[in-house]
Amino acid sequence: MLEPELEGFLQVVDAAVEIAMTQEVAPYAIKILQEKINSEVYAVDWPNRKYKRKYFYHGMLDPREIEWKWESPTKTLTVKSIRDDWEPTMQSHEGRSVADVVESGNGYDWHAVKPRPFHKPAEDHLIMSGVVEALLNKAMREWVGPWRW
Repeated sequence: MLEPELEGFLQVVDAAVEIAMTQEVAPYAIKILQEKINSEVYAVDWPNRKYKRKYFYHGMLDPREIEWKWESPTKTLTVKSIRDDWEPTMQSHEGRSVADVVESGNGYDWHAVKPRPFHKPAEDHLIMSGVVEALLNKAMREWVGPWRW
C-alpha cells in the first residue's frame, strides 16, 4: 500500500521546509530587513532631527523589535518590524507603529518627511537573491535525500 509511505514522505518534506524556514531563512530575512532599515531609513539624510534615533538599542535595527512568525498550514514566513512608539513625543503617539510612520512618511509631528519603505525592498531582495531557494534546496537534500530539489 503506497498511501502510508506517501504520507510519511510528505511529513518529512513538511518538517524539512519548517526547519529550513525557521532556522535558516528567518535569521537571513531578519539580517536583510536590518540592512534595508539601515540603508533606506538610517542612512538617509535627516535634517535637524527632533527624534533621537535608537538604532540597535530599542531602535528598528534591534532584533527584539523584529518579529518573525512561521505559519505551518500555509507554509508562510512573515518577518516585520514591530517597533512601536513606546517613548512617544506626544501622548497620542503611544503604541503607534514606527514602521508605518517611516514607510508612509505620515505621522511625523514636526515636518513632512518623504516615505522610506524598507519592508518591500527587503522582500524584493529575498526574492531576487535566490538565497531562500538555495536554503530550501539544501534542507531538502539534507532531510529528504538526493532527489531533484
